[in-house]
Amino acid sequence: MPDILQLPSVTIITPTIGRDSLKVMLNGLLPQLNQGDEVLIIGDGPQPNAKKIVDELASPFITYWESPLIRNYGNPQRNEAISRSKGDYLMFVDDDDTVESNAIDVVKHSAKLYPGVPLMFKMLHDGYRILWDTPQVAYGHVSGQMFVTPNVKGKVGAWSGKYGADFDFMMSTLALYPEGTAIVKFLEDIITIQGFAGPNGAGGREM
Repeated sequence: MPDILQLPSVTIITPTIGRDSLKVMLNGLLPQLNQGDEVLIIGDGPQPNAKKIVDELASPFITYWESPLIRNYGNPQRNEAISRSKGDYLMFVDDDDTVESNAIDVVKHSAKLYPGVPLMFKMLHDGYRILWDTPQVAYGHVSGQMFVTPNVKGKVGAWSGKYGADFDFMMSTLALYPEGTAIVKFLEDIITIQGFAGPNGAGGREM
C-alpha cells in the first residue's frame, strides 16, 4: 500500500495580462507548494508588470514566459502550458483570483483519496454565489478554477472559444474517459474565490 504522505504534485496554470492582483494571488499560493509542484505563468504578449512581479518574488516554483499577443481570454496560453506541465494534476487559476489558504493541501489529499479521477471543488463566484450548488457538469454551473484533473497523456482536453472555454475544456477532457461526466468527483471544499476586490483587479474578466 502506498504511503499516504506521498501526495501527488500539482501544476497551477495562470495566463496573465499583467494585473497587479497577480502578486496577491501568488503570495497566497506559493507558501502552499512543495517539491514537485509548479506554477506556469504565461503572458498574453509582453507583460512587463507580470514579469516584474515574478522577478521580485524569485520563487523556484514559478516558470514565466510570454506568448505572442493573442487576446483570446488566455485560452491558447493555457493549452501551451498544459503541453509543458509536469505535475501529476492540473489546476487553473486566473491572475485576478484568490486561492484559499488550504487549497493545495485539500486538492492533494482529495486526489490521493480519489486517484485518477477528475475533481470538481467549489468556488465563491462574484462575491456571493457558491458554485456548485448541485453536483452536475453544466454550462454556467461550473468554472475552470474549480476543476482539477489528472495530468495524463490522452486524458486532457483543450481550451477553445472565448466565454465557454473553461466548460469546453472540462467537457473535452471528460469525453476522454469512458464514464464521461459521471466520473467527476464533486467535493464540498471551496478552493478559489473568483475575482479580486483590490485596485485594478475588480471584475476584470477580460482575460
